[in-house]
Amino acid sequence: EAEVTLKSPELGTYPYTVNWRASPAGFERALVLKAPLGGSTVESFKFLHYAKEMVKYKARIEAAPGAPKGGVDFFLEASEVSASGCVNEPVPTELGVKFQPSMLGECRALLVISGPGGGEYKALLTGFAQPPQPQGPITMISGKQGVVEFRNPFDKPTDFSLQVDNPCFMVPMRTQRIDPQKSVQINVNFKSDRSQGGRLIISCDKVSTPWIFFLKGEV
Repeated sequence: EAEVTLKSPELGTYPYTVNWRASPAGFERALVLKAPLGGSTVESFKFLHYAKEMVKYKARIEAAPGAPKGGVDFFLEASEVSASGCVNEPVPTELGVKFQPSMLGECRALLVISGPGGGEYKALLTGFAQPPQPQGPITMISGKQGVVEFRNPFDKPTDFSLQVDNPCFMVPMRTQRIDPQKSVQINVNFKSDRSQGGRLIISCDKVSTPWIFFLKGEV
């Protein structure tokens, strides 16, 4: 509350009482993230801290209104972030959000950041899962074993088919069941008297596009 006085030589003096009321902030700008199935990406959510005191904000991810899943494909790089007191200008503050899709298509969630004395900030998270992207090349020496890191992106155990398109490269098994969200090391052997390339192709019945890892064999 404050007193404001307007003065005019012709009209006189007009005193007013001004009342301010701070209301919760509306939705911040939406954060859009894109990542291939089996991969991930991290983007920074940025907001302005206006309080004069230092505030420790806590963050959480909730289900977006009308979304079928509760943001299971979004993760916080840190659950807390601190902002120093504002002197003349608002303090820019940011928090990392990771998107690791478990299915193709679009998913949504709600990011909520709140702290005592600093208020609450909300932003809609939108993630777009893209088809698997080629990776590599992965270099290996003839007569020695190479390793390909692969993660099951789905939320259920899944059977994957493994094949190579060059007989100089070999994998120990043609199929492998991998637990949900688990990473495994797939051994690849290369044997040849000359350097050449190949591909490890990993597929399953849940997506039409396979995961392709380029292989580079050297002697």
